Amino acid sequence: MAAFAHSEIILNGRPSIVLDGKVAEVVVDLGGGSIVRFRLKDQQLNPLTWTWAGKETPAVHPMGHFLCLDRWGAPSDAESKNGMPFHGEAAWVPWKVLHEPSGTDDAIQAEVAATLPMAGFEVKRRIRLLKDVALIAVSESVTNKTKLGRVYNMVQHPTIAPPFLDDSTLVDANARKGFLQSSPLPNPEEPAVYWPQGLKDGQPVNLRRLTDDHEPDVVSFTIDDEYGWTTASTAGKGLLIGYMWKSCDYPWLDVWRDAKTASQPRVVWSSARPAYISPRESWWRKERYLAAGCTPISMPARR
Repeated sequence: MAAFAHSEIILNGRPSIVLDGKVAEVVVDLGGGSIVRFRLKDQQLNPLTWTWAGKETPAVHPMGHFLCLDRWGAPSDAESKNGMPFHGEAAWVPWKVLHEPSGTDDAIQAEVAATLPMAGFEVKRRIRLLKDVALIAVSESVTNKTKLGRVYNMVQHPTIAPPFLDDSTLVDANARKGFLQSSPLPNPEEPAVYWPQGLKDGQPVNLRRLTDDHEPDVVSFTIDDEYGWTTASTAGKGLLIGYMWKSCDYPWLDVWRDAKTASQPRVVWSSARPAYISPRESWWRKERYLAAGCTPISMPARR
């Protein structure tokens, strides 16, 4: 069966684009730019099912794998009163299709973009799905449209949830030294921890599995190798999803676990890069790779 692609469609009542290959399918939601589906054709389970649910869920909101830009985390009280959302605007504004999905000899590719009015940024994303392999390569660029230089954060925020996420799901990474985001100032990096360990009340916690008690909820780790990688596998469902990226682009791995809501427990990986961008200049982020499969992926050994 030949691989094919769809242009913009309405999927589950939402504008989306679909990249449909022989082996895998990718769906990008245009109401926030999230990658909301990445699944094998013979394994219909989709790991990226999480969706933001606030008191009032707007039409444009984060889901699945979304982009945090121009920041990671909460705005200040003054910024919030002026309309800046959590994790920046990228996942809270509509995205448009610049190039509809089209096929080459070995892949299907598309390009989408969004304008961030308060940040003064334009972001473009290229997605390339290999036809015969469950692998997508994603590149993003950020252009400062203002007359002033800007310091900003650009963070990938992939979030897994049930039914893929269950008690047996195992998270792994080549992360190294880290610290608890809950540690107080002025020395938040003390006490230090080492992957996969966190601390709760001074006692070690294994972060590879999510239990009913998700504390510590956010722990940040450094990546010392040339490439960073992280995976989540659910053996009982025969499925693994994994990411790989250059650590010179993203030298961190943040693991956020949440089990507060039974219907929406989730595990988040995010990789962050603080950066400076000059007026009218663009910054291209090199490709990161996202793969799914039913067999283990060979990864470099941790130090």
